Amino acid sequence: MSKRKRRPIEKVRRIIHTCRMVEERGLNPFNVEVREELKMLDGQLDDLKSYEELCLDVEAVNMLTKVVKAQKDWLSEEASVFYTDPAFIEYKLRKIPTKAIVDAFMMAWKPIACVEEISKEKLVEAIDYWNRLKPLKSRWSKFTGGHKPGGYIELEELKRQGLIIDETFYKDLERALDELREACKTRGSVSYWSFISGKSFEETVRRAYMLSFLLTYGYAELKKIPLREDYIVTPRERVEAKTPSESLPISIDYERWRKLSGGESSD
Repeated sequence: MSKRKRRPIEKVRRIIHTCRMVEERGLNPFNVEVREELKMLDGQLDDLKSYEELCLDVEAVNMLTKVVKAQKDWLSEEASVFYTDPAFIEYKLRKIPTKAIVDAFMMAWKPIACVEEISKEKLVEAIDYWNRLKPLKSRWSKFTGGHKPGGYIELEELKRQGLIIDETFYKDLERALDELREACKTRGSVSYWSFISGKSFEETVRRAYMLSFLLTYGYAELKKIPLREDYIVTPRERVEAKTPSESLPISIDYERWRKLSGGESSD
């Protein structure tokens, strides 16, 4: 027994129902084959007899236009967040020649590590160079006239260069510790950049220098603030390190100092 042939008006109602599901429930609008549905409506237009059926046909066309608009909005939203359907990417990759894929990869490839090797020829050339090089004593005489005279340096110059630390340094260190404790009275800690910032760039560098000694000697503790380029400094009673300490380099440049403190150079 053959199935009963679906009436044209039932097809129209099906289209309207499907389009409403897309509009009201947010279903994927591309599940509706708009082109095919329009062809079907156009092909059975002559079979619609009553005024009610013609009105439903017009409503179906109107609902399909809303689906087209929903498809446009869908594409615009996905393009705004740079979304690409994985199946579409796979389809495009299968269509691209292998050489084109390799060329694109080589243009975008930025390796984070590489291995450099010296050839055997260059190694032999380097050994030959060092074997033919004159002794250091004979080469040094070209610059010193064959003799390097002895000399001496003043005590004050050694202190100025930081090779000898006098009592003034320890007084400055105690003063820096007192200032740190005073800055931490309220909250118990202070921002690294806030503490070292001075009226001039030179003062800022000096305060950072003194703070580094407080950290090294165990009179202060430094902790990184997550997601920020800053640290928390906390004073404490001197603690003898039971494990090897870690070195934490912090760069201080003039532009950063100006940005943080708005100061002017003392030059």
